[in-house]
Parts: sequence; C-alpha cells; structure tokens
Amino acid sequence: MEKYNTLSPRIIASFIDGICLTIIYLILAGIDLFTQGKLNTYLIFVFFQFWYFIKSHYSSGQTIGKKLAKIKVVAFTDENRLLTFKESFMREFVPIVSYIIQLLLIFTNFYSKNTENLFDIFFWAYFLLDFIVMLSNDKKRSIHDFLANSVVVKVNSEVN
Repeated sequence: MEKYNTLSPRIIASFIDGICLTIIYLILAGIDLFTQGKLNTYLIFVFFQFWYFIKSHYSSGQTIGKKLAKIKVVAFTDENRLLTFKESFMREFVPIVSYIIQLLLIFTNFYSKNTENLFDIFFWAYFLLDFIVMLSNDKKRSIHDFLANSVVVKVNSEVN
C-alpha cells in the first residue's frame, strides 16, 4: 500500500499550490490597485482558484504542487483513469459551496464578524474531519476523495 502513503506529499503539494495561488492573488491585488478597485479581483481569484484545481485534476490529475510532489489524483474504480469534469468538480464541492454562501452573504450585506467566525469554524472543522477520515482508511482517501470517487497515488508507484 506504499502508493497510497501520500500524506507528506499532499502537504508539500498544498504548500506549493498555496505559493502559486498567492502569487496570482498578489498580481490580482496589483491590478486592483491599478484599476482603483473597479474589478472585483477577489471574485476573479475565487473563480481562478476553483478553475485551477478542477482543470488540473481532470486534465492531468496533477496541480503544479502535486506534480512536484510526485502524486496524482485518479479515479478510485480505475486507477489508470483520470477524473471526469464532474468528478473533479465534486472533489471541490464543499469549498465551492462554502465560497458561494460567503459571497452571497457579502453581496447581500449579511456578512459580519459573526458570520466570518462561523466560516472560520466551519473551515477548520472540515479540515480536521477531512484529515481524520484520511488517516482512518487504507487508501488514505479524504472526504473530497469519497465525494469525487477519487484516490491520490504516488506517481512513481503507478503501473501503466
């Protein structure tokens, strides 16, 4: 089961992807300053972030971080198959719904420090539960892997 031992590479991949996305966010923030806030760069960044993960997972199974960490997201039922668009979308479903609710609250002026705290609690609770689920099964599948019917494997352990 060595090919499923992906906890450390997942952490490395998340860190690398975080750096990549931070660079994109800083570029968008610069554009926002240049355009004096006429573009909603936060909304653009949210859409870009989801596009990045969804597109990467269904087109190659790897984000930049996963490629460098030598892991890949594949279909659980057939590890020689990449995810479909629908499966890739389902993998990002919980964060997408969370962002949509947050954006609706912001745009309808219901967003406050209390709702922000609720989102923080939800994020950390989901993260912790996701981590516990990953550690509790042989193939190290987390909640989003179960939603998408996917599994993360080490690239050098794949049999093609």
